Amino acid sequence: MHLFKYELGNGKRFSFWYDPWLEEKSVVQLFPSINIKDADISKAAVVKDLWSRGQWSLPDPIDENTATGWNYIRRHAAIEEDKEDTVTWKANASGSLLLVAPGRNCFLLHTKDKLCKWSIIADDICCFCNHQMECTSHLFFECSFTKAIWRKILEYLGFSREGYTWRREVSFFIRRTKGKSNIARVRKMCFCAAIYQIWCTRNDLVFNQKHKSVEQIFCSIKSIVEARCNVTSRSRF
Repeated sequence: MHLFKYELGNGKRFSFWYDPWLEEKSVVQLFPSINIKDADISKAAVVKDLWSRGQWSLPDPIDENTATGWNYIRRHAAIEEDKEDTVTWKANASGSLLLVAPGRNCFLLHTKDKLCKWSIIADDICCFCNHQMECTSHLFFECSFTKAIWRKILEYLGFSREGYTWRREVSFFIRRTKGKSNIARVRKMCFCAAIYQIWCTRNDLVFNQKHKSVEQIFCSIKSIVEARCNVTSRSRF
């Protein structure tokens, strides 16, 4: 299960090929047999580029696989021009968030290292520190900016330690979130809320040039957790 749900609005922010906007999957996931070059749609295209005058404006399909893909898009998706594309935090069937094992790919986030590899962008530098390459582990845990966020979260949860790599931190939280106690629940929610807020803040900075401080992000994480878990004070810890 992915931590985020992509909801298509005006299509201006979602990659046509690589974001999971189509029935919670990307076009390349649903139709791996489509040749992107032959399809005559740029790797850098956003969904809005393929919409015109209230309907899909897809190139003539070169083969049956492409025709199948285009027909699927026409049947299952439509742009809503008065709405923004949104990425929301996704709960499981019980209403709580799922924390998965570190060896599994829990969400498909298109960090700059992937976009560069696909030749969509030329710059893979982290927008927070403007120094290191933006990959999943760096963006969420190794960057000096996000390290400061995790320092506050860990302190809030009563841990006296620094954050490390993606795999190590997921492993750390999995070991300490077993069971159904309030403590375990709060820890799970903190972890997932932090990932969600860091990703949203990153997108706001990249796409809208809006910057938030470490303190602002931490306060947002704390508010989400306390609202969802009905935690009113740290006495629950």
